[in-house]
Amino acid sequence: MHLRIASRIILALLFILSAATVFGQDVKRKSLDKDGQERFLAQRKMSGEIVGTFDSFCSLLFAVNDVAIHTESNEINETKLQSVFPDFYKPTWKEVFNAIALQTRSTWRYDDKRDFWVFAAPALQKPYSITLPDKWQPKDMGMWNGYKPPHYPVGMDVYYFGTYSADSGQSPAALWNKVRNFWAVNFASKLKKGVTVEEMQKVTVDGAEALYFEAPAPRPNLLWRQWVFVIEGKTFFILSTLPKDDKPAMTDVDGMIKSFRTIR
Repeated sequence: MHLRIASRIILALLFILSAATVFGQDVKRKSLDKDGQERFLAQRKMSGEIVGTFDSFCSLLFAVNDVAIHTESNEINETKLQSVFPDFYKPTWKEVFNAIALQTRSTWRYDDKRDFWVFAAPALQKPYSITLPDKWQPKDMGMWNGYKPPHYPVGMDVYYFGTYSADSGQSPAALWNKVRNFWAVNFASKLKKGVTVEEMQKVTVDGAEALYFEAPAPRPNLLWRQWVFVIEGKTFFILSTLPKDDKPAMTDVDGMIKSFRTIR
């Protein structure tokens, strides 16, 4: 609780400092040309932490990193953001912006007149496709898409955690396996403390080696099933929670997993 209060105080102070800088004087920022934009987007942020609402995170980035993100949408401004990168990974600015866009259902562009990175509709397309069974309904929830059968409130959710990139000299495959293992254990730990990668099955999803884990869900008679995999850096977590005896719905989920294709 004390840490939360401290974080809010820090955010408030940073907002005051950044607001004073922006509104207290006529700030003229130097715009980036195309090459400058690409160089900036390829740089890595010192921390992958994303906190607060879009509005408060905007102030934080400006005060600490001198990076200006902006939106004209109240809905985007009020969206609460969350971190999607493990502590061991430092994302590029492009990866950070994509993570924000996914959560706020927006896309981003560079405004060279103000040196702002502007977020606005439409939503960033998620890089995958699946074939839905008859009467199943999709719902876009930002960072994840939900899919429900006609007779039950939930069925299967597909989370997209963005793209992870390796530095020069670093093995992409080793990084992607580390990311996959982290998220697989992270979510499975909600069901079983101390779970390890070795306890999970290795299955294939769209040609990639996925880690599969299942366990009884906290609610009676529900089965938790998860698949975690990384394809060319794109990181996916698929979760299904259905009644154990609902074999037809589980078969439908298995069919959707089989139909999953990454948009490359």
